[in-house]
Amino acid sequence: MFKYDSNGDPVEVALIDWQMVRLGSPALDLLECFLSSADNSTLMRHMDFVATYSDARSLQSSDLMKDFYRWGRPGLLIAMSILLNVLTQGDNTIAVKFEEAVKS
Repeated sequence: MFKYDSNGDPVEVALIDWQMVRLGSPALDLLECFLSSADNSTLMRHMDFVATYSDARSLQSSDLMKDFYRWGRPGLLIAMSILLNVLTQGDNTIAVKFEEAVKS
């Protein structure tokens, strides 16, 4: 969810995903969003968002970056599962192959 100012620029964002509710590092939430939603060049252009986010949440940028490193692999795995679901919606080929493998 995005909130825009009068110029149409985003000023606030809220991530709501009731499917994977958990208590954890904000870095993991950001990694999931970044890795499943944007290409590398877009991410590099908007890394200032991380500083803005950490300032808004009273987090030390260095602590957030340490958490990015710590949660990078789990974040990537979660993002890959999100992408798998998004990219295969309407295509039950994988589900059929899985069902066949389970039955054999």
